[in-house]
Amino acid sequence: QLFVKDLTEHAEPLIEHLKPEVLNSLNRNQLTALASLAFNIGPGGIDKKGRKLGFKYSPVVTALNGPGTLPERIDKASDGFARHIFSKGKRLQGLVSRRLGERTLFVRPDAKPADLPGYDRPKLKAYIDALNQSEGQPDVRYADMWPPAPRKAKAKKR
Repeated sequence: QLFVKDLTEHAEPLIEHLKPEVLNSLNRNQLTALASLAFNIGPGGIDKKGRKLGFKYSPVVTALNGPGTLPERIDKASDGFARHIFSKGKRLQGLVSRRLGERTLFVRPDAKPADLPGYDRPKLKAYIDALNQSEGQPDVRYADMWPPAPRKAKAKKR
């Protein structure tokens, strides 16, 4: 019951923030990936510093509701998952893996959630590489989608 309640509450941002024609055009895997993202980053709001946060203001939602054909918007939205890999300004490997799993599900309408090897990065990379080698499938662009880890500034000599 708790799971169903949680799922219902976190599916609401999809209904509230996606245009109806977009929402009705997405398949089950895309909706699952978006619900996972909304659950993890929150529905959306403005913090004390006036920053827009959460699903409502995500580049994923902006792209899906934006101009262009639906396939173009889905492709652009898939790149937006990579924007949600930071917590308190720090890049977290766990979020990188989570977003990669969500994005893989989002761009692979033929993928089944049970087929994904969880968020184990080496297994997920091997899975994506195998998908990329199959004929007629769009490239997942594993290596290109995630920004490199931020470099630490060198200490200045005094």
